[in-house]
Order: sequence, then C-alpha cells, then structure tokens
Amino acid sequence: MSPATSSSRVLATFCAGVLVACVAAGGALALISHFAYGPVAQVRTYFEAIQDGQGGRALSLLNAEVPQGDGAVMDGKPLRQAARSIEDVRYEVVEKDDDAATVRAEYRINDADASTDFALHRTGTWGGLFTTWEIDPVELPVLKVSAPTTGAATLNQRKVGVPQGGQSFPVFYPGVYAADYASDLLSAPEVTTTVTVPDRPVDPLKLAVEPSQKVKDSVKAQVGEQLARCTQQDTLYPAGCPFEYDFDGRVDGDVVWSITQYPNASAKVRSDGDWELVNPSGSARVDFQQMDLYTGEVSKVSQTVKFTVEADIQPEGDDVVVTLR
Repeated sequence: MSPATSSSRVLATFCAGVLVACVAAGGALALISHFAYGPVAQVRTYFEAIQDGQGGRALSLLNAEVPQGDGAVMDGKPLRQAARSIEDVRYEVVEKDDDAATVRAEYRINDADASTDFALHRTGTWGGLFTTWEIDPVELPVLKVSAPTTGAATLNQRKVGVPQGGQSFPVFYPGVYAADYASDLLSAPEVTTTVTVPDRPVDPLKLAVEPSQKVKDSVKAQVGEQLARCTQQDTLYPAGCPFEYDFDGRVDGDVVWSITQYPNASAKVRSDGDWELVNPSGSARVDFQQMDLYTGEVSKVSQTVKFTVEADIQPEGDDVVVTLR
C-alpha cells in the first residue's frame, strides 16, 4: 500500500468521524432543545412544581393572575395533596408554528382519564441555539367552599376559615380538592372536586354540616334520662314533661308512669345556627286505680299515651345541654 493511499484512508476515517460527531451533536442539541427548552419542557416543569408543592414556582411558570380569595391551598402540603393522584402523564405538542404552540398533557387523576391544554408563546433563544418558550398568561380558577354554622373547614388537610356565605380559594390545576369538617360538636363528611382547566367553572364544595355522632348520642341519652325522671312523678300531669293524662274521676292510690317507647331523639343545626331536636315522638303508659264515686268500686286504668318531646338544645363546651320544655 502506497503512503498516498494510507493517508487518504486516514483522512476519510477522520472525516467520517467528524460527520458522525456532528450528527450526534445535532441529535443531542435537538434532545436538549426538546426536553430543556422546548414548549413541552415548560409544561413538564410546571407539573413537577405542583407535585412538589412549590406554589411560587408553579405560579411563575404559569404566568397566572391570582384572583381575589384565600391562597391557603396554593403551596406546600395542600398543593401536593391536590396533585397527589396525578399519574401516567404524557405530553404532546398538538399545534405549533414559529411563535406559538399548544401542549396537551394527558394523565390520570383521581382514577379518571383527563387532559389539559397549555398555550405557549416563543420568547427568544438561549445561547443562540435553543428556542425558549413561556406558558401564556391565565387566571387561576376559583374554588368556593361553604360550611354553614362552622366558620371553618379542612381543605386538602389544611384548616381554613369559612365565613358565613362561603370562602373563595384560588387553585392550581390539574388538582383534586377535598373539604370536610370535624369537631366535638359538629361534623361534615368529605366532599371533593377535580379541577383540570382554568376556564371552566369549578364545582363548589358544600359541606353538609350536622351534629357529631358524640352529640347525637348525648342528645338521645339526655332525652331518655329526663323522660325517665318524668315517670317518677306521682301525678297524672308530670311537671315539665311531654305527656299527661286527662281524667275527671277519682284516683285511688299512686299514679305510675312508664316509657313504652323512647324517642330515637337526635339533633340538627338549622341554617341560622340554632339547634333543633329531631325524632321527638314516643309513647308512655299510665297505670292507676280509679274509684267510682257512686258505688265505691275500684278498678284499674292502664292507658298508652303518645307524646312529642319539645326541648331546647344549647352548646356548652364540647357537648350540648338538652332541656325539656
């Protein structure tokens, strides 16, 4: 082999290597542009921010306007909780020209399939090599929470104030928002809503507030105790009690009352905050001897008397006080 031929082969190998390196570099630049600077990168970074509970970063990436309201669930644990069920996220550029793009994020949230479109605009280049993008400005959606009579709720595991009439909370999307309430006196089961887009009204969370099970049990017990005391009165007209027996004859001996059916009493809280007794009906039996005024004959009287309890219920500390009236 001549020296000229050997040199040619070395040069050809070198040129081929340079070409491969250029192709590899071009591919690497394309990947960097797509994953670090392309429109998909902005959306992916936004999803990472909300899943990490980084509300400030998410807000900056979204270029969002924050409407008036309580920002209690826009950061930290409540935000992580909102994004906790997001999984299987896939990103696709569904529209693109030189200066604008639309990225669709498809995912599962709260065990359901969903998608969100993000509009982006080109902002320039980085280092003269990579095109940079930003998400178009939007206004965050607003979630309204109402909790009659409580003045508070737990929203995504954070205690929040809820004045009469409800409270508005700006929220990030996509996300699941859950509210409930629990105290010694009152409780409300959890209600949830899923937010996936910024331009659609968010279903409000309306808490169905009711007395706690502890209070319900207490009301039933107090009603039962007071009715039991009513049966100890030796009279046809027990004072402060919901039952009596009209009789115009002569009673011979003691009057004995017994409760044959205790009310399945409970309580509810009206929209004005007042407490009301529910399931107040029951029945009692009265037994006594009557004497015929003409003949002096004595006979037994045994009658069932249906009654309805009327009572005042007032909160006192971590319980309520029931007073028959």
